Amino acid sequence: MTKIFVVDDHKLFASGLAGLLEDDLPGADIAVFADVESGLAAMADSPPDIVLLDFYLPGVSGVEAIKSVRAAAPGVKVIIISASLSPADRQISEGAGAAAFLAKSSDPDEVVAAITAI
Repeated sequence: MTKIFVVDDHKLFASGLAGLLEDDLPGADIAVFADVESGLAAMADSPPDIVLLDFYLPGVSGVEAIKSVRAAAPGVKVIIISASLSPADRQISEGAGAAAFLAKSSDPDEVVAAITAI
């Protein structure tokens, strides 16, 4: 069973994404966190396979968040989900260790495809 953490401070978006994943990835264990600190605390008990991480969270840079997640769970795959369409943000994310970078405006099938590809 794949364990996925959704880390996003926008509750409506995070809940909607979790619902989509539950529908499209039967058997996946999905948990939602509003901030990096909560996600990191949960990783200490049971690390996920994949973290869908908002690049622009309050109080922490996207690069710091990626590095913190990967330090807490070295084998975890991080997929950035961002409202930003900036090629620079994509490049910075991938340079920090993200496996993929998706826009929040992406088609739901793209999100599921990115998860299943990694």
